[in-house]
Amino acid sequence: MRPDCSGDHYETAKNREGPKHGPVSWKIVRALIRARIAPPPMRSKKSSGSSARAAKPQPSTAKDFRRSLASRLRSVAINVSLAAASVVVILLIAEAALRLYGPGGPRRYFVVRGGGADAIVETARYEPTPRLPIRMVPVTFPLKKPSGGLRIFCFGGSTVYGYPFGPKGTFPNLLQALLRAALPGRPVEVINAGFTGGDSARELALMKETVPFSPDIFIVYSGHNEFLRYDYPQEYDHVFGFNRSAAVPMGLRCEAFFNNNSLLWRWARGTAPIRNLFQASEKRRYGYSGGRSGKLPQDLLDAIYASYEANLEEMISLSKEKGVPIIFCTQVCNLRSVQPLFAPLPPELNTKQRESIRQARNRAAEQLASQRPDLALQTIEEARRIVPRDAYLAFLAGSALLKLGQIDRAKVELQSAVENDGLRHRAPARVNEIVRRVATRPGALLCDVQRTFETNSPNEIVGGEWILDHVHPNLEGLVLIAQELARTLEQAKLAPPGASAAATPEQLQQAVALTTEEWRKGICRLALSAAGRGNNGQAAGLFIQAAGRFDPGEPHAQAEQTYLRGLAELVRGQNAQARQTLLESQRLDPEYFNALNAQYAQLQVTRFLGERR
Repeated sequence: MRPDCSGDHYETAKNREGPKHGPVSWKIVRALIRARIAPPPMRSKKSSGSSARAAKPQPSTAKDFRRSLASRLRSVAINVSLAAASVVVILLIAEAALRLYGPGGPRRYFVVRGGGADAIVETARYEPTPRLPIRMVPVTFPLKKPSGGLRIFCFGGSTVYGYPFGPKGTFPNLLQALLRAALPGRPVEVINAGFTGGDSARELALMKETVPFSPDIFIVYSGHNEFLRYDYPQEYDHVFGFNRSAAVPMGLRCEAFFNNNSLLWRWARGTAPIRNLFQASEKRRYGYSGGRSGKLPQDLLDAIYASYEANLEEMISLSKEKGVPIIFCTQVCNLRSVQPLFAPLPPELNTKQRESIRQARNRAAEQLASQRPDLALQTIEEARRIVPRDAYLAFLAGSALLKLGQIDRAKVELQSAVENDGLRHRAPARVNEIVRRVATRPGALLCDVQRTFETNSPNEIVGGEWILDHVHPNLEGLVLIAQELARTLEQAKLAPPGASAAATPEQLQQAVALTTEEWRKGICRLALSAAGRGNNGQAAGLFIQAAGRFDPGEPHAQAEQTYLRGLAELVRGQNAQARQTLLESQRLDPEYFNALNAQYAQLQVTRFLGERR
């Protein structure tokens, strides 16, 4: 029986005992008593689970859920952050390892050895590898310039370096011979600071290094390699940055900063998996891979030209600050006898159009070879309805117009072949425009090498009579550059009158002093380069040229002559004949044959012969 909890009964009890703790709220006390003695509500076993599931979460339960979710998200974020941080740490360790122990050029390219009066300066040397060849001519000169001496530094790319005949066959050596003959008794040093593949950014850095070495004149022959880094991004000595004073979009600057400062990225770009990945991406996007320099967007092209001009301007500022005259040379290339280095078809063409253009190219080339230039022009014009800016068609049109005696139109077409080449390894016309403009600044001089070569070429269009390949002069062309530089020095009163003709042919020959073997190796370098670009006809001709020049009694002469003839047949696609000729070379001198295979590994002779070694 439930006890009487009425207020009267409870009040009588309270009054009898008397208050002990002050006044009390009887409503609260009554509620507490009810809560204590009331039985809990009954739930059926059947409905308890379902009703619990159906019940809405109380506010405290929702808060717990949110806390749990936040905790889990924090845990995931921490784990992801730790994983990302681990990857970053690993990449930084790899980058540091490459910088400490891995490949890459020296920090300075001119180093001082010794001290006092005996101190010398020499170019830093490091061992060549297939991916990292020696970039500079090894030169040595005294730190202290001789009393009354004339010290000239020449900056540029592979033409200054002397490719393919360097380090002996260079125009700095020939200029030195001319000036020594014109200034008897006066110490003359023309120091070769050429850097193969070097662009204006590299040359500016080298020029800054030479300032402490008492220069009297700076000579700059630069412009062919401004785009080279985009075709060989993995090579460690290429400079990707833009001159800080050039107007360049921030996005391009950020990309250049990353490319320029991460050896790990450059190493990765040179590995086969990453190369294959980039090539596959380019093939999906453009229909072909390679030749990135030929498809750069206009904003990047403008940035490169702006940075090139800014680099030349900074060279002028540096030379004025030090009181050193500076000479800028225009660039010369082979217009007439070298076809475009890379002439891919536009990716938007369909299969039928691609085949039509290929056939038109072949037909026009055959019509030219059979002395029908008028028909070749008709074929070219029909094809240009589909591809109006094709570099190879422009080259064929220029060749046809030359045969027809239309010289001015031929020049336009041949220059168009350079401008639209899929590999921008010949300086576009805009480069020489910049050189001529910059050379008008106070303290700067112009040596118009391009004009000199044109004046001495048939129809004033430069070809193979002066240029061995696309840009590198032959020995006669190097003499022409040296003489034009000497004339420029004469006109600026930096050299005595007649300096350009002061040396005899014998003295010039002695300045170069190439042995037959050195000359032959240079020609074979050119042949490999031509084969690498797919110009197999030119490569075969160069191999035959090299095979025909050996000194009497030279060791291994017969085996090497036979081998070079076999290479000529191989690049022509005469496989059966090439196999027979190469096996004959192996029979003549098996050990030397293996050494030649290593030297010409690019052509994979061992694989061609089916041998397993």
